[in-house]
Amino acid sequence: MHRRDVLRGLAASGISALGLAAADPAMAADSQLEPGTWYDATVTDVTDGDTVDVTLDSDGTEYEIRVLGVDTPETKRNGKYESVPEWEGIEDDKHLTTWGENAKDYAQDVFPDGTAVQIAVDEAEDEVDPYGRLLAYIRYDPDGDGTYTLYNRDLIEQGYARVYGSSLTKHDDFWQAEHDAQAAGAGVWAQSDPANTSEVDDDPVSELFFPKVSSVRTDTGAIDPGRVPVFAESTAYQQLSGGVSYDQIPLVGVDESASVAMVGGLSINEAYEDQQTGQHEVFLTNLVDYLSSTSGQLLIDGGHGQFNAEHALSNEDAVHYQRYLEGQDIAFEQVNTLDGVGDNALSTARAILITNPPQAFTTGEVDALSTFVSNGGAVVLLGSALASSSARSNLDALAADLGSDLRLNDDQVFDDQNNAGKGRGDSSLITTGNIDSSFPLFGSYS
Repeated sequence: MHRRDVLRGLAASGISALGLAAADPAMAADSQLEPGTWYDATVTDVTDGDTVDVTLDSDGTEYEIRVLGVDTPETKRNGKYESVPEWEGIEDDKHLTTWGENAKDYAQDVFPDGTAVQIAVDEAEDEVDPYGRLLAYIRYDPDGDGTYTLYNRDLIEQGYARVYGSSLTKHDDFWQAEHDAQAAGAGVWAQSDPANTSEVDDDPVSELFFPKVSSVRTDTGAIDPGRVPVFAESTAYQQLSGGVSYDQIPLVGVDESASVAMVGGLSINEAYEDQQTGQHEVFLTNLVDYLSSTSGQLLIDGGHGQFNAEHALSNEDAVHYQRYLEGQDIAFEQVNTLDGVGDNALSTARAILITNPPQAFTTGEVDALSTFVSNGGAVVLLGSALASSSARSNLDALAADLGSDLRLNDDQVFDDQNNAGKGRGDSSLITTGNIDSSFPLFGSYS
């Protein structure tokens, strides 16, 4: 079991501002905390670097808090849940365990029993995780002079934690703090060396994996086969919901004039890691470079409700793809705002991956993406048959706004013979070697 699977949903969105209002004790009754309000509390215990127990001063309510937006390494006791690829440039699980213990020690030093703190929840995310822990921010006044330190960000700055790739509105700010800590070799990052990460899985493409996949089409109907680098096998079939019917089912479509591609499934989704086969990482990276005429890192959009959505991905859901890219000396980062500046701004990338967005893109965001494309960047849209009608519409609308005729077809593709179980598995987890080798997308990346 991977640690990401255990902790999925444990980190949530960030607050929009740090200068929150003073607490109104009445709002904390029955654990119903008012988002955007700081509540006085007292620390009663520290489990590890990102888990702290507190008691609310107003009414004695007890909370086990999972610190929002960050992730510290696992301690020795929980080391089996650690997923090393989550930590960029680090390949030593023992090093992570050491820093999990260090993070716990740091938390215990900062928060001895009886420490006065303030906590806040976020209006954009769930207040409680699947394990009953409150998802919250913690701030404290180390010098007693009324100047508060946000513990969540402090963990990142000190090198005890990484930013968690969720939908938090402070994600990009936290990311920059992590980037600075990495550059300084702070804490856990002293052993991080992404440029020399071992190369993995860079084989020529013979088979691809598509879980819960829809086919692709255009705004006027069936897509020209000459624009399709990957088809399902001849044994595949569609379950239509009003979409285009195909004899040969296209799973990927390209629009070179718009620098856009549409992929029908989330091949890099970690949820299917045990079933994944083929060389989907190689193919996707080749596809990115085929459409892009610039260099830089690869981004994934996480600012439109993708975190913890069954039909979409944040970078937490694609950890093994991140590790593959590291082996190719390509950074893979999440970005939640498209008009930002800094080291993970849209302008730093060669391409951005966008998965079925539950929230629509604004005019300003479309303009930013259009400028990005005009400067040589590419946009790869990844669909899913599990997408809601609104998420599917948002994906198609974005393609249209970017000047592309590509659309996600209204169907789901199945294959009883060619799937992750080699004909004995789930027919919705299809595999295919039906590729058009005239496209330069199927050789080893390096």
